[in-house]
Amino acid sequence: LCNCRLDYAIANKLPKRYCKLIEEIGAHSDDEIGGKNGDVYAIRTLCYRSRKANIFFCKLDEAMASSEANQGAVSRRRTRVLPRVPIPSKNIAAPKGLPMDFYKLKWYKALNPMEKRTYPDQKNVAFLPNAEELLQAKRHPNKKCSDKQFNELYRDEVLKVFEISDEENFAVEGEEDKENNDSIDLEAPSEGDDDEEEGFFVPGEYQYEDDEYSSGEESSKEDNESEADVSSVGNAQSYSMEVVED
Repeated sequence: LCNCRLDYAIANKLPKRYCKLIEEIGAHSDDEIGGKNGDVYAIRTLCYRSRKANIFFCKLDEAMASSEANQGAVSRRRTRVLPRVPIPSKNIAAPKGLPMDFYKLKWYKALNPMEKRTYPDQKNVAFLPNAEELLQAKRHPNKKCSDKQFNELYRDEVLKVFEISDEENFAVEGEEDKENNDSIDLEAPSEGDDDEEEGFFVPGEYQYEDDEYSSGEESSKEDNESEADVSSVGNAQSYSMEVVED
């Protein structure tokens, strides 16, 4: 699933900040076999992943499915479902070095001071403030920003929410900028690309509560929010597919 998502992101020229996030296997939720015949897979909840990141991956999967359907491709993916009651993932080892807003705020606040400096990449953020605007067909005014410009617009607000001190912020700002030394060949830069983006339209309406970063306070229901309950109806709802190994 990680490789499938990354291939789609590169092919559709998603921003570098998205591709670097998708490349990290620990950023993706796992799943377990469920159903009477073992023919569906229930998505598990990652304890360290933010609600905004959950929404991003849900929309990414739906955009992939929509693009595949529009091309008339025959799917070879297995059905993953959204359980009504979130299933905790057995993976509690969070990946390090991802943008700050990837991490769940409550999880971050429980870290010790050394871990707080080790886990998030304090130099970067990945997502727009409004999760509704992630991966939409309509262009956001700042969608064509370079990663550096994007951080200049949105990073300070996330620093405030995560309560990053001036001293910690100064130490991070003093590090050498690695933006041009990415490990992913994106085939095209994020800025200056005038091509129309394709395959980003996500059908249907989402019903979200206020985002955990929008006011500096977490939603009272955040503990139960996950990729698995961003959009659920009844006991379970199929929303995405995963590649099946031959």
